Amino acid sequence: MAVPILPADCVGEIVGHLHEDNSSLHSCILVNRLWCENGMRFLWRQPFRLAKLLPINRQISLIDTYLSCLSADEKTDLFESERVYVPSLTNSSPAFNYPELLRHLSIENLYLCVSKWVDKNKCEGVRSSHSVKVLCQELRSLFMRRSPILDSLSLDMVPDDRWPGFPSFLYYSEAETWLYRLREFAIIAPLIKWGVFDDLARHTIQLRKLTIYLVSYPRQPTEARSLAGFIQAQKGLEHFKLVNHTHLSQNNSRVSPPIHLSVPVRLQARQNAPIVATPPTIIISQAVQANHSNQVSGPVSIIIPQLPTTFTASSETRCLPIILSALLSQYATLTQAEFVGLKFNDSASLSVLSNCCKLLESIELSRCHFPRDLSVNSSWLPQELPALRKIYFSPVDPVIDDVYWRLVRKTNINLKELCIRSSTTLCQDTFSMLVVSISRHCPNLFSLALPVHKNGLSRLCELFHSFSQLERLTLFINGQCDTLIEDEDNKAEDDVSGFLPKLGLVLPLTLRYLDVELPWWFTAGSLESFLINSKAPLETLKFRNSPCISDQHQVVIMFYLNDTLVDKDIVNTKKSPLLMEDSIKGL
Repeated sequence: MAVPILPADCVGEIVGHLHEDNSSLHSCILVNRLWCENGMRFLWRQPFRLAKLLPINRQISLIDTYLSCLSADEKTDLFESERVYVPSLTNSSPAFNYPELLRHLSIENLYLCVSKWVDKNKCEGVRSSHSVKVLCQELRSLFMRRSPILDSLSLDMVPDDRWPGFPSFLYYSEAETWLYRLREFAIIAPLIKWGVFDDLARHTIQLRKLTIYLVSYPRQPTEARSLAGFIQAQKGLEHFKLVNHTHLSQNNSRVSPPIHLSVPVRLQARQNAPIVATPPTIIISQAVQANHSNQVSGPVSIIIPQLPTTFTASSETRCLPIILSALLSQYATLTQAEFVGLKFNDSASLSVLSNCCKLLESIELSRCHFPRDLSVNSSWLPQELPALRKIYFSPVDPVIDDVYWRLVRKTNINLKELCIRSSTTLCQDTFSMLVVSISRHCPNLFSLALPVHKNGLSRLCELFHSFSQLERLTLFINGQCDTLIEDEDNKAEDDVSGFLPKLGLVLPLTLRYLDVELPWWFTAGSLESFLINSKAPLETLKFRNSPCISDQHQVVIMFYLNDTLVDKDIVNTKKSPLLMEDSIKGL
């Protein structure tokens, strides 16, 4: 009886569900030619997304594969014009057109992989930096010729002496199709100048996810309006992330020298590009828009602005509300927003933040600054947050305590993920109020992470009775040292040997992930009682900052959770986790 053959569309649909499982995709390419073609299509969609995590030999092999797709004439031109030699590893052509399969490109990871390749294949008499720059440009041109569709682009590298000219490809006519079809875009701002967003707004209008990394803040409202206009131009933005590195990195205040670029041609407006209405809150300069209609022939001199690591608070106060207000134009589609390192220290930015929260299903406020004025600190919270499914709240400055539990109370029973961090340890009363608010208003949580007061452990046990769907739990205390100090005073204060068995009795039956970042001390016997009492099918159990973990503790964990435990990295210390099959057999 002949084995039925699945249609090609069905095979493609099946393999598509494995797009993030490289091991399974490698198995697919061994079945037959049809499965191989579909597997390779997904294996080579985004090789640069996590390229920096690959071993060096894999990074070099990646570049070897792409360079093998160059023709013999192209390799000869590289050697004759730039003195860069590309060896031919095989006489046969590649089995697949690998550049055509590319759907994601990270400029930083491309540069990293090419640098490793050049270090291995150094040419005498040619500077390594020159070879890297030339090969990056050649590969980028190869991708533009062979892969007309790009879903995701990360311009995650500041132009400097390593590769000063890389932003110029945005102004090539070949890049127009790339920019128009983009669905995900990450960019360091200002990349060349703030006006680049005016150019991008004419072409890149189909984004679903937009990430902006600010290495310097807009100095003038006109610069902020360029970025705001780009946000408003999107037809269906779903995920927005804004990261302000001027607050996150305060290492030095030196200013980078300006870099001059020679750009062949400006972006030309797409003939059929839709006209995007501009809300009255933000108006883009008519003079700037008029420049787009004039085609510029010949090279254009562009000066990359100085990128200081310092900023003026007044410029942030003026510009942040302009940028955030643009998000309101995406109210019909925007569901997720992440704000990292921003300062919400004035009523204008807080008002816009409040309006944004009403629209979202997921909000992350990480390492953000809020005013210390008690009357303003909690006033930004909307009356209701009906759509929220996920909250991550981690302020830098201490906020008044009731902000935490007020934030929880304004959500509804649809909240699935909640993470609250505090820059200072919450007092016992605030922790108790927070626990009561979570248990009453968030019974359907799937994931919970919160700080625990050392005198509030009994409250913690009461909390778990409210959950029927909780699968992930993280317990931590903020402000603790990175290094563990093993002294008797700490041991006595943080000893939970009597509490741990009680915790096992109340853990939800649905819990699969438990991560305890508290510096708990406990005996192996109390840990055994905890695991005996717990009926939760734990797949991950971590005690990251418990200095008491010994081989005996790990033997107990492996004995009782050997059937369900997936992540065997039990403790995050200098000691490696032990796989103690022989010890377990002796129990």
